[in-house]
Amino acid sequence: MRFILLLIISLTALSCRSTSPFIGYSGNISISAQSVIINSTNQYFNDVSIGVVLNSDYVGERGDFYLNKVLDGYYPQTSGVNFSNDDEASLSFRVKKVQVRNGFTMNFVDPGPIYQLKMEVDIFENGEFVTNETYRSIVNMARVVKGHRVWNWLKDEDKENIENQIDTFGIGLRGLYRNLYFRHLDISLTL
Repeated sequence: MRFILLLIISLTALSCRSTSPFIGYSGNISISAQSVIINSTNQYFNDVSIGVVLNSDYVGERGDFYLNKVLDGYYPQTSGVNFSNDDEASLSFRVKKVQVRNGFTMNFVDPGPIYQLKMEVDIFENGEFVTNETYRSIVNMARVVKGHRVWNWLKDEDKENIENQIDTFGIGLRGLYRNLYFRHLDISLTL
């Protein structure tokens, strides 16, 4: 019985490993979102919010910020990897597109609105295109805006508030970037 349990645990641990071709990578790494396209079919992430995000280079700045946080916070696992602002870094992630769609929930305590984010990223190694990947995340605006309350029913003015929309979008971006960096830098949360 112990043998079967040990076998199951070891197979589970092996299946959770990253399949990225950049495992063990050391060198300069960069993230770029200079020509990002943002599409939204979510009525609570409107054209005004998209304009603010695009004009402030929010996607690129958040990508730089989270990459630095990951490299600092997981230093034992990312030693040898250095942040670079240069697009010609030896490993470069270029965000092409971010889509925001309306999601649905059966949760009557936190009814939303729900953002379903999808990000397309081109990956370059030494200036040459390697692959295109897609990452997804889901965010509940009710949890972002009034997460401290038990019943998070938002009024229409809360849902239409530009700051609330951008904050919710930012939480979704954090999840997208986390998935991207953890996969390609082979970061594990186990000891």
